[in-house]
Amino acid sequence: MVYRPRRKRNINTSPENKIKAVERILEENIPTKQMAEKMDVSQTSIQQWVRQYKDFGPAYFLEKDTHNSEMTMVDIEELVRLKAIEKAYKEQQIQVEILKKFQTFLKQK
Repeated sequence: MVYRPRRKRNINTSPENKIKAVERILEENIPTKQMAEKMDVSQTSIQQWVRQYKDFGPAYFLEKDTHNSEMTMVDIEELVRLKAIEKAYKEQQIQVEILKKFQTFLKQK
């Protein structure tokens, strides 16, 4: 049997870091085990975050943290809206780069 030291409880993982981790897992197909090791949390925690993100969306993590901050529901909804815009913008940037490369390719022929 291989000895594996227990992971420290990472109580200080911010909602923003949880959201970033889950989005990377979902968008880049990063294994939960790899992300857990990188963040020094248990794989079970990561899997739970992914499930909560899929079920309730990113606002879930921010709503849970509102007792520690001054954020209102309007702020949370705005943050979620901005995240969606940012994601769409990144996807469009990728498409533009692909089209530029394709255009360069066609000019060479």
